[in-house]
Amino acid sequence: MTNDATGGAGTARTVTVAERAIAAGQSGELDGNAVLWIIAAAEVWFAAEDEPVDGSLPNSPMSVSREGGSPALAIFTGADLLEPWREHRVSIRIPGFELLRRIPAGTGVVLNPGHAAGLELPAEGVASIVAAIERHGA
Repeated sequence: MTNDATGGAGTARTVTVAERAIAAGQSGELDGNAVLWIIAAAEVWFAAEDEPVDGSLPNSPMSVSREGGSPALAIFTGADLLEPWREHRVSIRIPGFELLRRIPAGTGVVLNPGHAAGLELPAEGVASIVAAIERHGA
């Protein structure tokens, strides 16, 4: 199923459940924690200058500066949303929670930078959602 969002070259694209959750959170229809749990359950993409080695995260993932200058990893809910940011970078697909739990302490997240279905999560928020999900582990 597609809606009116466009992907590369103006083609229709499927809006992901994570993007729908972000929009529902932005409109107040969905609690912020629920949005984060949905993102953690989704596959996400990020860009890096180097390839991952032996299951580790790359040494040089694409980062952006948040307001106030704190570091943040740029992640995307769709590979097509990453394209304008790729340049000569490698794109990597990973389960959202796997990425969130491996982000270094002190680093936040900017999800879908420049896109309407985006959000910023400071480092404390990343640590908080990871801890909440781990508390409910089997």
